[in-house]
Amino acid sequence: MAASPADNSPSLAASLALIEAHFERGRYRQALEQVEEALETHPQSGSLRLWRAISLEAMGYTPEAIAVVRTLLHYPEWDISQQADYLLYIWQAPRLQRPQAWLSEIPDLSHLSDSDWNFTSGTSVPPTPAKDAAAPEKPATANTKAGEASPSNYRMIKILVGVCVLAAVIGLLTQILH
Repeated sequence: MAASPADNSPSLAASLALIEAHFERGRYRQALEQVEEALETHPQSGSLRLWRAISLEAMGYTPEAIAVVRTLLHYPEWDISQQADYLLYIWQAPRLQRPQAWLSEIPDLSHLSDSDWNFTSGTSVPPTPAKDAAAPEKPATANTKAGEASPSNYRMIKILVGVCVLAAVIGLLTQILH
């Protein structure tokens, strides 16, 4: 968000740049603190007041953000009042209900210990020696103790988690596009 013509002092420009940098890095509280500090020097700055509202909303204080934006609806500078109007429109829009089909339930894997996870993806598996044709084939779970899962089960869990994440992303994209 650029500074408005009335907001052209060097200290204000530096403050706005710092606020924007904090905000882009997800440091909303620091952005808000910087806004409050700059507002002490420039209390009539429309840009600072917009950043105050945006920072408040990003921190989850939507009613407070709406109150700040409403004070800017009749601001003398057209671009500030238009941005305030746009933000008010977005923040007051009804929240859409998400159908259950869009939501993916991620299984609880907290019961697995750290040693249960194999994070060696990307490494090659050494070739298995040729088996004697006369020796009977053992089931995959033959070497596991009761209550343990075989490595193939861990691969299935990884695949299942990947599919759940993919389904969640597709659901979000569908919601955004509709």
